[in-house]
Amino acid sequence: MTADPLFELIVTALNLMNRPFVTPTTPQGLAFEFYHQFRKLWDRGVPVGLGLGHLLLKPAGEWLIVERIGEKGVAAENLAAIAFDEWPSPVGEFRHRILVATAPATDIEGVTVLRFDPDRWQVV
Repeated sequence: MTADPLFELIVTALNLMNRPFVTPTTPQGLAFEFYHQFRKLWDRGVPVGLGLGHLLLKPAGEWLIVERIGEKGVAAENLAAIAFDEWPSPVGEFRHRILVATAPATDIEGVTVLRFDPDRWQVV
C-alpha cells in the first residue's frame, strides 16, 4: 500500500471500529461502524491535518463515496468509492476504488482491496 493520506485515514477508521457494534459477516454493519469512526476522525480534523482538506462521506447505493469539498476556487472532487465485502457494478470516475473485504478477495482491475481480518480486528 502507498503512503497516500486517504488510505491512511481509511485504514485508521477501519482499525478503530468497535467489535461489539459490528457483525463481520454483514457488509452494512461494517459500513455503518466505519462511517461512525470516519466521522469521529473528521470531527477531530484528522483529514485536514493529513492534507486532504475537508471531506464528506456520502452513501450512494452500495458504496460510500469520499468527496473533497471544493475550496478557494477548486471544484469538489470524488476521491474514492468504498464498498464492503463485494464490489458491485461499476460506479463511475474516482481517483480510488476501494473494496474492504473480510475474506480473501480476488483481484479486481482498478480496485484496491483492503483485507479486514475479523479475527485480528484490523486491516492486514
